[in-house]
Amino acid sequence: MNAPTGSAGGTVPAVGFVLDVPLIGAPEAAERVLDLWRADARLCELPDGRWLLLLPEPVRTRADLAPGLPLERTGHGAPTGAPGPGSRSAAVTADGRLVLTEGGATVTRVIGELPALDPADWLDPSGLALHRPRALGVVFKADQAMRDHGDHGASS
Repeated sequence: MNAPTGSAGGTVPAVGFVLDVPLIGAPEAAERVLDLWRADARLCELPDGRWLLLLPEPVRTRADLAPGLPLERTGHGAPTGAPGPGSRSAAVTADGRLVLTEGGATVTRVIGELPALDPADWLDPSGLALHRPRALGVVFKADQAMRDHGDHGASS
């Protein structure tokens, strides 16, 4: 599915993923995003139609089974490992840039300038039933009556 990024053992600490929406389709990409979604995650759209999913905490993943191209966190440059003609890698730098390397070419994007996507827009709440809470006064009165009987018996 995805080429390994050169990390030992075939697993990488991914801080996110680049999902190839033109290749896998929006429904499949959305399912993968929702499977990984956490509070404080971010989703952005790249100019070529791919999605950038940034996670608040790294997840350890096998590069060949990852839901997309795993993102590494780097200092200020490209990911570690020498890029070859068929290699692919992605990294997020400390200064908020996405560095993508594919086929020997490197592209850098400022993450803050990418259009945000909101997965909440994909949800359709129309089929959900609205339940209004009811007052619990009856339960409270029964509970109070039990306490009254318990107090009355304890006073003798």
